[in-house]
Amino acid sequence: MPTLQLASLKELSVPVPDELDAEKMRDAVDAEARLQAAIEKLKRKQTALSAEFGASYDRAARPSSSLRSLSGP
Repeated sequence: MPTLQLASLKELSVPVPDELDAEKMRDAVDAEARLQAAIEKLKRKQTALSAEFGASYDRAARPSSSLRSLSGP
């Protein structure tokens, strides 16, 4: 496994984006954050709809009291 010598640290360069590239990167991160927020909002709506549908299904699956009296004791 190669090791890094302290003396070689002076030779390392750190790429720094120019202003245009930095702006593009900020825009991309902002767009991703907006998309993630929209996804979370849709997930909450989906959960609410699923819960509402489940409650409706539960009510529909239970026989009403008038039907139970017709079917006997």
